[in-house]
Amino acid sequence: MTIKKNIFRTNLEGILLDKGITQADLARLMNVTSQHIWPWASGKSYPNTKNLAKIASALGISVEKLTNGNKPEELSPSTENLIRKLVDEQFAFKEREWEIRERELAMHLSPSRQRTEKINLEFPSKPEGLTAEKSFLWNMNELALHRWEKTDWAFNIPTWALEKFCLEAKGPYEDGKLQEVTGILKDFIKAGERQKA
Repeated sequence: MTIKKNIFRTNLEGILLDKGITQADLARLMNVTSQHIWPWASGKSYPNTKNLAKIASALGISVEKLTNGNKPEELSPSTENLIRKLVDEQFAFKEREWEIRERELAMHLSPSRQRTEKINLEFPSKPEGLTAEKSFLWNMNELALHRWEKTDWAFNIPTWALEKFCLEAKGPYEDGKLQEVTGILKDFIKAGERQKA
């Protein structure tokens, strides 16, 4: 069991680092306290099947990615249904959390960075068939674009460049990093213009 705990701890640590999120962020995404996450992240204990599914769902990855392909024990149909329900609830919770966070961030933007005139960005729809990880990335990047749109760094930009940002940018882009969004979008546009030429 010690090896299993250490593999899980190492995988979780690497995934959190790759996604640029902390244990506290993971706890918020799972709607639990940081103390709930600590035993798993420190290798003191190993999450049960239900918690493995919740962690994977919150991170937008498969359970196998957390467990190095070691499948958890077989699940009964009722447990599988419960896990599906938890995953669905988790995604619904994340959507609500992003909406609330967006409103809060809009209220707290520094007055010197808030736009005085409105620009009209035409946001693309999220493509169907994205993996859970790509879907998570899309949502985080779209949230960053909505915050960026309210700053004086924002400018009108073609929808295709917004879609490329949502699919490819490697956030997270908190308030202090919103200016980076401008540079990334300008690079996408320049690369697109070079391809047309």
